[in-house]
Amino acid sequence: MLHEHTYVVIGGTGHLGSATAEALLGLGRHVRVVTRSTAKADAWAVRGAESAIADIEDAAAMASALSSPQPVRVFALNPPGSIHADPDADEDRTAAAIVDALAAARVDRVVAISTYGVRRGRRIGDLGTLHRFESLLRGLATPVAILRVAYLYSNWDGAATPARTQGEVPIMLDPDRPLPMVAPADVGRVAARLLTREQPAEGIVHVEGPRRYTPREVAAAFAEAVGSPVATVRTPPQEWTNAFLAAGFSTEAAESFTGLTTLTDGDDWQLDAAPTRGATTLPEYIRALVRNSEGT
Repeated sequence: MLHEHTYVVIGGTGHLGSATAEALLGLGRHVRVVTRSTAKADAWAVRGAESAIADIEDAAAMASALSSPQPVRVFALNPPGSIHADPDADEDRTAAAIVDALAAARVDRVVAISTYGVRRGRRIGDLGTLHRFESLLRGLATPVAILRVAYLYSNWDGAATPARTQGEVPIMLDPDRPLPMVAPADVGRVAARLLTREQPAEGIVHVEGPRRYTPREVAAAFAEAVGSPVATVRTPPQEWTNAFLAAGFSTEAAESFTGLTTLTDGDDWQLDAAPTRGATTLPEYIRALVRNSEGT
């Protein structure tokens, strides 16, 4: 079958990349997933996608991954840095490598992932590293749409077991502060739509779910899903850095995640009054999460 475009998904084995690749496959597109893992490449082949084995920082491998007889459209996600080293430095390095590869390949268009709340700064996690990624992307001589994505429902995946076995959801954020949240699958559908539309999208697109939720509402959704009471158990702000260190984070990573959590918890974000909204509710997502966790 001859396709008009090749859709390359950088970061295709995480929540958002996988969701975008699945959405593109559902539209009958020619999808190529960039991964470092042969096993994950084989799994994508079963689902109908081509794979490219490449390390993001390997310029020759990335050139091959972005090469096609058809015009190439790219979903770009900068992968998280190592929590055991300096994640800010890792992400700055891979961001530069991704943008260099895109510039060298002269791709047709790019849809890239960023986050709500980005701003200039160091040791503030993704809020800073993705701001720098956005700045690099704007230098490309190709249309770029940047998806600033709300807090992902999948960030609560690790709470399924303590909710079911201990009746609690560990949190760091204010339990009663509403946060914009969104399902990864909804982000993938938005990304696929922007990649496949006739005219390229450019600029910032904010993506969130049907409404905003508090961490206490997250616990209530888990309680409904597991059929028993679930409470929030908050780590106070003064203990955040030590909690990250105790979990195995490096000093640099603990500082960065503390800065990120501090801003997420207390900053007055400038939110889009009319974001692109997904349809999946938080309770729907958590019900599916609990069903799947019970089956493992």
